[in-house]
Amino acid sequence: AAAAAAAAAAAGAGSQQQVHEVVAPLGFFASRKAALKENIATNGRRIVGTQAWLAIISTFLAFFCWTAYSSSASECASSPLGLKSWFLGLFVMHCVFVVFFFFTM
Repeated sequence: AAAAAAAAAAAGAGSQQQVHEVVAPLGFFASRKAALKENIATNGRRIVGTQAWLAIISTFLAFFCWTAYSSSASECASSPLGLKSWFLGLFVMHCVFVVFFFFTM
């Protein structure tokens, strides 16, 4: 039984070495893609759930920024960037995040 366990462990170590030998020549992006596929296979529900929550949070932050943008006065002076411009930039940024999270789901 001990010999069989040792043989199985040796076979497992050999297959890991073979995987690393195959992945190494493929480059950085191919190894990242392989890691992503493995993560999705084991933690797919968690990854999608996290993306959904991030999309929801970014939507609420975009709404907050739009509300702040529309309620701030044009004469409000701040330095080095105007307050109205700041909220508009944050609104655009969060809209891009929402689109990104939506299309990567």
